[in-house]
Amino acid sequence: VTYSVSPVSGASDYTWSLPSGWTGFSTTNSIDVSVGANGGNISVIANNSCGSSPARALSVSVLSTPSQPGAISGPNSVCQGSVNTYSISPVPGASTYNWSLPAGWTGSSSGTSINATAGASGGSISVTASNICGTSSPSFLSVAVTPIPAQPGLISGPTEVLSGSTHTYSISSVSGATSYTWNYSGGGTPVGSGLNIDLTPTSSGILSVTANNICGSSPSRTLGITVYTVPVNRTLQNVLIASGQNVCYDALQTITTAGGGTYFVVENGGSAYLVAGENVIMLPGTHLQSGSYVHAYIETSGEYCSNPKTLIAALEGGSSDELVQEPIMNEALFFKVYPNPTQGTFTIELNEVRESSTIVVEIFSIVGEKVLGYELPEFKEYLFDLSSRQPGVYLVRVMREDQIGVEKLVRQ
Repeated sequence: VTYSVSPVSGASDYTWSLPSGWTGFSTTNSIDVSVGANGGNISVIANNSCGSSPARALSVSVLSTPSQPGAISGPNSVCQGSVNTYSISPVPGASTYNWSLPAGWTGSSSGTSINATAGASGGSISVTASNICGTSSPSFLSVAVTPIPAQPGLISGPTEVLSGSTHTYSISSVSGATSYTWNYSGGGTPVGSGLNIDLTPTSSGILSVTANNICGSSPSRTLGITVYTVPVNRTLQNVLIASGQNVCYDALQTITTAGGGTYFVVENGGSAYLVAGENVIMLPGTHLQSGSYVHAYIETSGEYCSNPKTLIAALEGGSSDELVQEPIMNEALFFKVYPNPTQGTFTIELNEVRESSTIVVEIFSIVGEKVLGYELPEFKEYLFDLSSRQPGVYLVRVMREDQIGVEKLVRQ
């Protein structure tokens, strides 16, 4: 370091004095010195043949590289996305501080504290102290991050139930979750708060569940549930069947249902039963609970009662618009519907296309209201749009001269 004074009039030379441990020599009005470990006074006097002047002195202090900062204060376990403050005590001689955060964290500071936003994973927070002489060794604090739980997996449980019946729904455990919250948008309240709950729905709705911990809640997992009411009593004579179709009516076979009631199966053979009228669209799946039921097969091939395609279920007494329809499960549909579930648009694809033939496509709400209906020439694929319709369960019925099929479609 160079020190100097202005030239003194009449001086012939100068005498410099340095602090202990400093080195340097000069007889002029400036001096270059090597700084020692300690501070003190630098002084200089002006000389000539008549004597020496009083001394001029300058007090100097010596800086060193700052020492390592003390312990970092702040939480060592935080939630993802939370903002937390970390700080140290001031370090003597430090003019600035340099903070380093784990990958994915954000925040900056040159002072003794920093506000840090936690990322997805933990790591080490470190800080050094600096001045013009250099940078200290760092101090560290290990921090762990608790993430918000991931979205639960698929909900297990029936999607079509009878009103008033109780069913169990469950999910697999979610890593890091300490509790679960279940909600149902329809009639009925979930009972329970863990991985398994019981639900007794009285109307259709959406069942949802989130995984929770101290840091927040996951995105919800949902399951649509369609609730059917038990049909009122009716007789087989109320069933409306297309003119020209045969109903195979045989001896009655009694079967006990899950709800404790009984119903009767009408099998192949016996005398034919025919009612003129129009076809009836009915709910998919035979949802039986109690009472006496009568089943009859509709004949759809030329050979009498040899190839039944549709099963009609009826109770004793009542009206035909509340019947339940169950397609024969081992009879492959001659078309497919996709995507299913759909956000609005979906495709009906025929397994085979017949030249110069037509099909009838009808779409019904779950309560039997026809929302779309078309008679179309046969093509391989047809595109339809339910975007303007409310989410829920719909029935897609496709008919050609010797085939009829019904497929359930879920509009999300």
